[in-house]
Amino acid sequence: MPLALLAAGAILATVQLLMNMGSYLSSWFVTVEHPVSYRFATFDRLLKYHVKRDLVDYRGLVHEAPALNRAVKELEHISPDRLAGADERLCFWINAYNLLILKTVADHYPVGSIKEIARSPGLHDFVIGGKAYSPGQIEEEHLRPLLAAVDARALFTVCGGARGYPPLLDHCLEAPALSDDSAAACRRFVNNPDNVYFDRQTYTVYLSPFFRWNADLLSRAAGSPFDFVSRFLEGDKQVDLSDIHVKRRYMANFNWLLNDVALAQAGNAARQQEGHDPRPGAAADAR
Repeated sequence: MPLALLAAGAILATVQLLMNMGSYLSSWFVTVEHPVSYRFATFDRLLKYHVKRDLVDYRGLVHEAPALNRAVKELEHISPDRLAGADERLCFWINAYNLLILKTVADHYPVGSIKEIARSPGLHDFVIGGKAYSPGQIEEEHLRPLLAAVDARALFTVCGGARGYPPLLDHCLEAPALSDDSAAACRRFVNNPDNVYFDRQTYTVYLSPFFRWNADLLSRAAGSPFDFVSRFLEGDKQVDLSDIHVKRRYMANFNWLLNDVALAQAGNAARQQEGHDPRPGAAADAR
């Protein structure tokens, strides 16, 4: 059994290396530019056409594969190392991350869940500024440090492709509007009862697991994810967390379904046929 596991691991590692060989080779020969400002013009147009409120029209996006591929290809030549300021760099990396997630989903579409893609052997790295990156590397090496240094609210403009993540904006981020876009996206996510829910019968605040996964970042900004959330709750959703009787919990489940227009429409039709109660559940994991 140990030898079989070792062999399987070696095979998987070899497959992954071969899948990424093209990216590594491209990174050696690409001509790299070092602009002080960069606009994702092609990607911005795709977002305007294919983001529908909280969802993405992946069917339409797949039909625009040449434009999507061109947006990804353009990044191969652009290094953000000389962008003028931390806001510019944060916008660049958020836009790049969102673009590569869309590209990854489009390459595997149709799928029902983002987890199906995560288990796929067909994942590969992308080239940005002459260097090969996976979306995970972008998140850990660039996004998290910049979010902590610049504005934690911009976390809510980063979309991982599942319904439980913050929805995509219908435009690319740009430095002059970063604060406004981040504030609007933060309030939108926090005031969605699927993400933050106050059970008045049990006096319990429930947060999506998304907040737990990002607890370090949000705690640096506000003390705890719950304290962070309380700053942005509006109207009748406001909760006095200074009240010692209010309990704090994380929801047990995360919505991994793809943030796809067609999938959502099919799901809504099925729920209507079955007489499904659309109100959000509050099953939670105590913390």
